[in-house]
Amino acid sequence: TQAERSAAAESALLKAAAELMAEVGVERASLRGIGARAGVSRAMPAYHFGSKDALAGRLVQHGIDRHL
Repeated sequence: TQAERSAAAESALLKAAAELMAEVGVERASLRGIGARAGVSRAMPAYHFGSKDALAGRLVQHGIDRHL
């Protein structure tokens, strides 16, 4: 379903963001680089999260939720 594809894309983007930000830092990571690492279109990270800051915030929240 569309919801499953969307959830899978968001999961791939979060994983790619975590990896890239760990390697180069939050400031140097770009939405384009995150999308490339996740294997999705350049527009997909912005579509799902709106901005790099929003994606980073979601990544932090995801990490917190996993440990509660």
